[in-house]
Amino acid sequence: MTLTQTLLVVSIILILIDVFILSDITTHIAYILLSLAVAIQFDASFLYQLIIGILSWFVVISFHYFIWKRALVAVADKYIAPKKHINGISGKIGCIGTIKIIDRRSYVEVDDELYQFVDESSRHLNEGDQVKVKGTISTKLII
Repeated sequence: MTLTQTLLVVSIILILIDVFILSDITTHIAYILLSLAVAIQFDASFLYQLIIGILSWFVVISFHYFIWKRALVAVADKYIAPKKHINGISGKIGCIGTIKIIDRRSYVEVDDELYQFVDESSRHLNEGDQVKVKGTISTKLII
């Protein structure tokens, strides 16, 4: 096995490790080895090989941060460690609530709990109106 083949195999192994360990250290080492393997393929002076190696390193680093890392995070969030439960008031975003008036104060009831709210649309709300929670501000729901 030649030096180039060895560098490529080690690079691929380190990149595959990156799939399971979301750390940039193994990936950066792999990209340096990959750039070195590309650079030594050219039959040119050391200076040209160095320039080619640096350019190829910039290409793979750009690929890493703009494509590869985003894809890995998306796969990890969807299949490996999905975000199934969001605690607290943030978990109410997207839910449908009902307007309740208690002691002349308006609240929105979501999942049998009452919350203060901010109405971004400035519409007149009556008791029993259905509203959708769009976000949160501190301890208030935005509807």
